[in-house]
Amino acid sequence: MTRIFIDGFENGDCGLWDPTSVATIASTSVEGFKGTYSAYLNSSDKNLIKTLSSSYAELYFAFKVYGAGDGVDNNLLTLKDSAATIIASVSRNDTTGFLELRTGNYAGSLLDTGTVSIANGATHLIEVRYKPLNSGGVFTLKIDGVEDATYTGDTTAGLENVQAFILSDITGNCNFNGYFDDVVVDDADWIGNTYIQAIVPTGAGTTTGWTPSTGANWSCVDEVPAVDTDYVSVNTADAIDTYATSNLTGTITSIKSVQVEARIAYEGTPTPTHIQLGIRSSDTDCFLTDKSPALSLGRVSRLMEVNPATSLAFTESTVNSTEIGIKATA
Repeated sequence: MTRIFIDGFENGDCGLWDPTSVATIASTSVEGFKGTYSAYLNSSDKNLIKTLSSSYAELYFAFKVYGAGDGVDNNLLTLKDSAATIIASVSRNDTTGFLELRTGNYAGSLLDTGTVSIANGATHLIEVRYKPLNSGGVFTLKIDGVEDATYTGDTTAGLENVQAFILSDITGNCNFNGYFDDVVVDDADWIGNTYIQAIVPTGAGTTTGWTPSTGANWSCVDEVPAVDTDYVSVNTADAIDTYATSNLTGTITSIKSVQVEARIAYEGTPTPTHIQLGIRSSDTDCFLTDKSPALSLGRVSRLMEVNPATSLAFTESTVNSTEIGIKATA
């Protein structure tokens, strides 16, 4: 199992998605959702688009959805190949409320229809397995953990790969009206009922090598949503800033992955032109592959399925004792 992407919108923005996305981040108490934020996509023009760093022969998707309005037949999930062609979709039939598996868009070839009505005012866990092939492909839908529709055969209206996915759709007449949360993509296995929780800086960590705009370093990076006038900065290669964080809350059954995120930019002609995100765990600094910040502020992230300090799965206690941090690199 390899996690490809996660977002619970608990950073208070949609900065992990493509800039062309059009979404409203909502502070909501939608039934069945946890945390502070979710994404609201109304039926007229809203969507969330994610282009992955490479194409995949098979992907699994999971997200929670809460219907908030009716319209014409509309897409919950739209899939595109590496040539940016819409190759498949999971659409909602507005008459029956049932979900349909189709090649192409909401008006494409119907492969199978589910039997669970996705009604307004109710939350459902949607899971999809998608293997795009002209022959022997697989397209399966689960609702609330139970298989609701499936098809084997020609499952693509384009190439035999998937590289981008869209919550709702990219056209103006088949967008879904509702709230989305806890979006997870995996390349190997069903995801299940997963919740994404945010932990934020609460104090200085072991190393404080970046300069705060005012006050303490950690208090410049603890706001949710981010405040762009409150920040830490540095112009020294290999400088590290780490932060103690809040603890996980509630009953934690297992931890599938940990993601470190930052909102960052570089300006002028700095000596370090890259950054590394990472953690400090078991008295060891673990910083991951270089990221190149843009000239304008944007969100970057690094996803870890195991603790890089131990190569073991994360546990609640190790996450609670872990510092998160950032390193400037040349």
